[in-house]
Amino acid sequence: MRQTESGDISENTAFSTTGGPGRSLWSRLSTEGQPCSPTACQFYNDCFLTRIRRASQRAHVVVINHSLLFSDFIAEGAVLGEYADLIIDEAHNFEKVATQYLGAELSWWSVRDLLSALWQKEAHESGLLARVNGGLTAGTLASNRVKTFQIQAARAIDAVSSTANAAQAFFERLNDTLRKPDRSSRFSHKQRYTSEDLPFGDAMAECEEFLSALEAIVSETNTLVEWLREVGLGEVLQRDEFVLDLENRIADVVELTNIVADITGAERSDFVYWYELPADDTRLSVRLAAAPLNVGDQLRDSFFPRLRTCIMTSATLAVAGKFTYFLNRTGLTDTVGERVRTLAVGSPFDYERQAFVAVPEWFPNPKSADFQDAVTDLVRDVVIRTRRGALVLFTSYRMLNDTYRAVRQDFSSHGILLLSQGNDVSRTNLADTFRRDRESVLFGTESFWQGVDVPGDSLELLIIVRLPFAVPTEPLVIAQGEALRAAGKDPFLYMTVPEAAIRFRQGFGRLIRSRTDRGAVIILDNRVITERFGRAFLGSLPTGHRTYESATELADALQQWFDRQSD
Repeated sequence: MRQTESGDISENTAFSTTGGPGRSLWSRLSTEGQPCSPTACQFYNDCFLTRIRRASQRAHVVVINHSLLFSDFIAEGAVLGEYADLIIDEAHNFEKVATQYLGAELSWWSVRDLLSALWQKEAHESGLLARVNGGLTAGTLASNRVKTFQIQAARAIDAVSSTANAAQAFFERLNDTLRKPDRSSRFSHKQRYTSEDLPFGDAMAECEEFLSALEAIVSETNTLVEWLREVGLGEVLQRDEFVLDLENRIADVVELTNIVADITGAERSDFVYWYELPADDTRLSVRLAAAPLNVGDQLRDSFFPRLRTCIMTSATLAVAGKFTYFLNRTGLTDTVGERVRTLAVGSPFDYERQAFVAVPEWFPNPKSADFQDAVTDLVRDVVIRTRRGALVLFTSYRMLNDTYRAVRQDFSSHGILLLSQGNDVSRTNLADTFRRDRESVLFGTESFWQGVDVPGDSLELLIIVRLPFAVPTEPLVIAQGEALRAAGKDPFLYMTVPEAAIRFRQGFGRLIRSRTDRGAVIILDNRVITERFGRAFLGSLPTGHRTYESATELADALQQWFDRQSD
């Protein structure tokens, strides 16, 4: 959309979050709670952040998303102000969002965005320092002093320019150091590292130059701020606004300096560090990241103590009827029975009547070579036979794309619209098209396992291809598994299975969204009935299941069930 009511980036999809001109522009427009003064900012009354602050202060109830909750937490309440009571819906995502916001990320794009907000030169100069430089003449400041100030502003601009060059040199050298010529670049690659096996090699020389350049920005800009404070308000008309904005940007640079030092030193034992090499194989695409090993510790020590009351709700907090996993992950285990209470309530839906759940016994194991062909055949046959709105949930783009290519022509010849995630169409647009066409089929992966609401007969068939286990090579998953193993616990049983069971239940929940919905679920991963851990998945469902020995038996049972719903 071209306009926004709230200023939230999610309302303005043109702003890319991965790079490009939209991301650069967003860095110059956005704020995450920096101090602002009504006397220093000429746009104060029109500012989205000011509106949010005022509205939250007037309101008895404030509704926000998890991201804004943690942005405000990190900003020490600068956005929302004080509050004592909190209700967190969709709380199964709480730990994930906390980990993201309490961690750190370093990439060329994030550095460039910060520097561009200070100064950049494309067709013309822009950024805060360019604005300050031009604003020095809008007042009564003597011409000789204007020149002195402009010389200092130029020194700060030179520091920004030098930092951009140093950062680019660092990321290019880092990319050259980390990428192996014989490694396929079809998929992104993540690799964990520690202070004992830092992967940066020769790039550390460029890193030191990068850090020195950042320190020069702080030094030169601080000098400019000190000089501005000493002049009269009439001498530089926007003096207070310039000072406040420069101080906020200096704070950003200091924070970036700390992130660079931390993420390249990897000295915190309670954090996990890794680098990521995206598949695009450009010299500036490498990304460094850090995340708390156990975010529950920080939530227990810093987040929850600020609150008088916190109610956390979700349909998928319990695994096999127990809240143990969720409490462990959010740092609340030690206070169960004291300040923490748990309650599992029943569903308002009659799943025994509304849902048909099938598991094909004959299906090959997901790790077998013929699993892909079996998936293709069943998806093709069931969708064409039932002609129902169908959502097929995958756990990888590779299998999604292979299945898409295999059935596309057959679906087209039967007049069935096939929608697929990852083909340059937004998730929102895909979901909207899927809702409108009641016989369409949507192939989706991670983001479609939750948060998609398609009530009615636009979605009557749900096919879950594989159990949604976390990628075992994810650095954070590896580190958390090692920590559990060191504590004498099996990571697969204590982390991998419970996490996957929650996501599995979320996927199942896409089908029945109201008391009038009806639908069938087919679980193609037969490990739910052949492996002991499968009980955790089937036990998380609100209804029972049936098994079938052949494709014909399943297809007949499915058709009969749908026929009964039509009577």
